[in-house]
Amino acid sequence: MFSASDDPVKHGLVASLARLGGNLTGINLPNTELTLKRLELLREMLPRAFRMAVLVNPANTLNTQTTLREVESAARAMGLQIRTFNASKSREIDAVRRNRARPDAVFGASVSFRASARVSLARRPARCRCP
Repeated sequence: MFSASDDPVKHGLVASLARLGGNLTGINLPNTELTLKRLELLREMLPRAFRMAVLVNPANTLNTQTTLREVESAARAMGLQIRTFNASKSREIDAVRRNRARPDAVFGASVSFRASARVSLARRPARCRCP
């Protein structure tokens, strides 16, 4: 049994999504595809946004690396300039707010936040008027 947020075929867990094969069963949550769709929606909502702060959780290494590769590629295709920030703690999120190169928008790339970090993230756009 497995649970994968990345492509289980790419990692050799299953032969294909249509025919898993072997003795495995599992759940695949297409986080990368959903993250890219969220980036597209953000771009549609804010067509003038150029500089994006991308928040990632460094504790989830594999998912973060995969997601960042995809987000960076999509951002280039959309003409976006991104800067990545670790955002697993409130003080890291506050560092985004203190950054002099103020982003036009903040994008959480599949980040799991603790309760205290969520509060800081929710307050950040209100302080800098940044979506």
